[in-house]
Amino acid sequence: MKTKLRKPEASGYPWFKIKAGTTEYHLRIPCISTASALAAYYSGVVIATQGAANEARKATEDLSGDQAVARAQAASEQVLKAQVEMYGALGFVLLSCWRDPEHEMFARQAWLSSYAIRKAIRDSLPLDGFDLHLVDQVREAQELMAEHQTDLKTAFGLLAWDEMVESGLTHESVQTIATECSRLVFESIKSKEGSGVEIIADF
Repeated sequence: MKTKLRKPEASGYPWFKIKAGTTEYHLRIPCISTASALAAYYSGVVIATQGAANEARKATEDLSGDQAVARAQAASEQVLKAQVEMYGALGFVLLSCWRDPEHEMFARQAWLSSYAIRKAIRDSLPLDGFDLHLVDQVREAQELMAEHQTDLKTAFGLLAWDEMVESGLTHESVQTIATECSRLVFESIKSKEGSGVEIIADF
């Protein structure tokens, strides 16, 4: 069953829009619990990616010894894996913010239904009650998990990224949009300018 998206009733925080070509998409900063978990997940991927890049740099700086080529190759593979994780993480941030009532993101719908679908697949139960397109998306996410040895969120993020590319956006555009979404999520949790709230207790 597909979730009917509610049309945004107002503009401004926490709603925001992106424009790609002549098309506008509606997005929303998630609720605080989701935003906090999303920020922690994305931060972890960023730290791991930076670590992989540092290790690769060290490996290329020291090419002496019999294992130099092997070390450099291993470091290169780690960087490539970290890049995939980063793309997936950005895609999942975008998926989590997506709320457009006119342009449905199937990766998001599949993510929201994934627990029930995965449970049915695991228990060999009938899948007739699910949207078959969403079932295919969940199966594809599971394949991506195995292929890239990653987690479910990252796998669905990769699906979301690819879906946006199939809709006509370039990889660069998807990265720009998703990066901005992540910035807004972080800012929603902790404002550098303060809350502007004054507490007055008069008993």
